[in-house]
Amino acid sequence: MRPKVMWHLLRRYMASRLHSLRMGGYLFSGSQAPQLSPALLRALGDKCPNLKRLCLHVADLSAGLALLEGMPALESLCLQGPLITPEMPTPTQIISACLTMPKLRVLELQGLGWEGQEAEQVLCRGLPHCVVIVRPSPKESMDWWM
Repeated sequence: MRPKVMWHLLRRYMASRLHSLRMGGYLFSGSQAPQLSPALLRALGDKCPNLKRLCLHVADLSAGLALLEGMPALESLCLQGPLITPEMPTPTQIISACLTMPKLRVLELQGLGWEGQEAEQVLCRGLPHCVVIVRPSPKESMDWWM
């Protein structure tokens, strides 16, 4: 779904009723269109005050997680992606952003190559109020779109 269409749906129909959202980026599509723009993430925080779970899948996070600071109701954040890319925030940046979300209780990182690494330990120590889940990418089937 294009950002313009999604934004229209959010603004007109779903804004205050949206509790969970899973969004994908364009890292592998070859498109230069920034689906997860800073403006879109800020608008999600403003227009969707009841958003409790957000999953960003294969997203270009070069804009940084600071954009998520406007989501005070967020209880669960999931970042799914390929192995570490230059756009991926460091564990310290993730901790800093998560500490601005007072209700955050679950942080899930998938497919970043941090399983059993020092990064996982740093996240657990830095976010003692959160359940931190670090695991490899799930084996997903693409059958659903064929």
